[in-house]
Amino acid sequence: MLRVLICAMNPANEGFFVPLIYGMLKSYSDQNTLLRENCHWLEPIMLPLSLIELEKAYNFSTLDVLGISCYQWNYTYQYELAQKVKAVNPDCTIIAGGPQVDWKDPDYFNKYPIIDFAVPAEGEAAFRDILLAKLQNWSTLNGIKGTLVNPELGMHGYIPALSLDLEKKPSPWLSMKDFWRRYFKKNAYYHLAAAIETSRGCPYTCSYCDWGSKTNLKVRKIPDAVAKAEIEFILGELKPWFMFWTDANLGILPRDKDLAAIFSKAKTNSGFPLWLYYNNNKNNWQTNLEIAKSFRGAGLLTKYVLSLQHLDKGVLTAIGRKNLPDDQLKKLIKELHRIDYPIFTQLITGCPGDTFEKWLDCFSELMEMGVHAEYRAYPFSLLPNSTAGSAEYQDYWSIEWIERPDFVAYYYLKDSSLNWALSSSRYVVGTSTYDREEYKKMWLLCWMIQAFHDHGITRLIAIALHKGRQMSYREFYGLLYIWFYRTIPMRFFSQRLIDHIDAWLTESEASFLKYNERLDGMAEPEEDLALHLMDYSDLFFRELKNLLKGICPDDLLDYQQNLLMKQNFSPETNAFVKLPNRWAEYFAEYEKNPFDFWGWPSDDDTKTNYQVDVTNLNFPVRNWYEIEDNQRRWKAYYDQIIQHNVPGRQRSIFKKIFFKNKL
Repeated sequence: MLRVLICAMNPANEGFFVPLIYGMLKSYSDQNTLLRENCHWLEPIMLPLSLIELEKAYNFSTLDVLGISCYQWNYTYQYELAQKVKAVNPDCTIIAGGPQVDWKDPDYFNKYPIIDFAVPAEGEAAFRDILLAKLQNWSTLNGIKGTLVNPELGMHGYIPALSLDLEKKPSPWLSMKDFWRRYFKKNAYYHLAAAIETSRGCPYTCSYCDWGSKTNLKVRKIPDAVAKAEIEFILGELKPWFMFWTDANLGILPRDKDLAAIFSKAKTNSGFPLWLYYNNNKNNWQTNLEIAKSFRGAGLLTKYVLSLQHLDKGVLTAIGRKNLPDDQLKKLIKELHRIDYPIFTQLITGCPGDTFEKWLDCFSELMEMGVHAEYRAYPFSLLPNSTAGSAEYQDYWSIEWIERPDFVAYYYLKDSSLNWALSSSRYVVGTSTYDREEYKKMWLLCWMIQAFHDHGITRLIAIALHKGRQMSYREFYGLLYIWFYRTIPMRFFSQRLIDHIDAWLTESEASFLKYNERLDGMAEPEEDLALHLMDYSDLFFRELKNLLKGICPDDLLDYQQNLLMKQNFSPETNAFVKLPNRWAEYFAEYEKNPFDFWGWPSDDDTKTNYQVDVTNLNFPVRNWYEIEDNQRRWKAYYDQIIQHNVPGRQRSIFKKIFFKNKL
């Protein structure tokens, strides 16, 4: 009887993803009678336990097979576990799979001699065949497809495997219902998350993504009836708190709208999951919108994820990226605004082909399209099995990279007893189109625009100057960049970002996240800056007035500053805010039709008392302004306001005003 253990560790505190890979491998292997009768599958590893705890729980000396599922955030832990098991039990067969298995590296087995088999693609059939070969004393080893074999087991050439026929593959959920019921009940404390897969494959070839592999282009679907039954079982019985719909392009298949409707109905009936994440398709904005509206109606989404990476056509070509056509993208943005559906825009900093000027253009174009909040930028990482991870791609673009702790792993493991398990990733910091110095400038620009515009600190000023044809978005933020990073008064704010990017580029253990004193914890660099600016807003706006003298009216800056929802706000003492009347009326008109609105207000020096409306601040926990403890208050303010958790378009740090009493 083979004792089989699967490890799919999550670096988290709660919200652990249950190990779906366990269900995929077991359900597929169990189709074989010999394996079903001769394999004992141990409960899979999900929690980030220490190796000592795992040894006590599983007795490594009794294991026959260990399967490790390697991702960017856990592969160091996985290889350490494999090393420990192999040291205790040399006869244990160890199989590595997942996107972080660098099977293209000719030295892979020299680096990881403890790995017996490396599975580069779909794992179900290869894992089954390895189990069968082990049961039969490796007599069938030569015929195994879809896996690389450690030369210590003999010289076996790689035999490509055919793609699985998903129409015939058993459901990892429906074929193991009793197991999952027990598993969710046993681990309910951790607010479990679940993944669902209704198709595999991606027709696109984004260079940064391992889905863009040439071997994974055809989209194959799980049968309609199976997909529907999985949705109803997971949501209706298991009730995970969070779900990830793993399809590369939900909406690419005609049936996806129907599946989304079924999912939304199941959520309405059961109340779970509380949140959903998925990937939009890239060929039809109307389908995307219909699916998103369905999910939002069921309370699954609070924002629409607009995954763009960049807007420059040359950069998009360089990274093999295809976005929605410009006309569709603009229609989608207008419609999302019309129905008050907040947009969360994903970008990548440091793409091959990029420059500082193109990066500034990208943000300016977003603003011109009407996207003004929640820009999220990620560094360009080199996944081992992506096109960008190949030597050919890196040579073509003269790529320079650094290796640093992975985002997710760092956040959850750095200060824990598992800090040894920090995984690292390779990040691009130079190409033939930019060097390290320009790379620094791109991040400094990005963080400034995110704090200034995304978080609302200068957004209204920029909009008014642009819509009044006084200064374009590009001109405005180009000017602010020079002022913010090169003038002595602004170094009080900007030096913390300069030091942060310098540390990340030069210190091997540096995190991309930044420590914030107010939170006594980690935050995104732009969030750290936004908190600092809010703490010292008088200094910031005094210097900004000096910069914009003769360009921007003082009362516009006053309007902007006085609308900011600061940490020390109180509905009792700040029930009214005095604002320049002309700008309040100007922005009220702008909000009616921001895409076609152009103009500049007439001269009017009157001011008005506006009542602050807090009815939109409906959080499931206490509002930050109700908390007396200063640090807890800052943390709540960060969670609720800085992180854009206010519903609707009020997802920035603006006070909502609703009626006025002229003075």
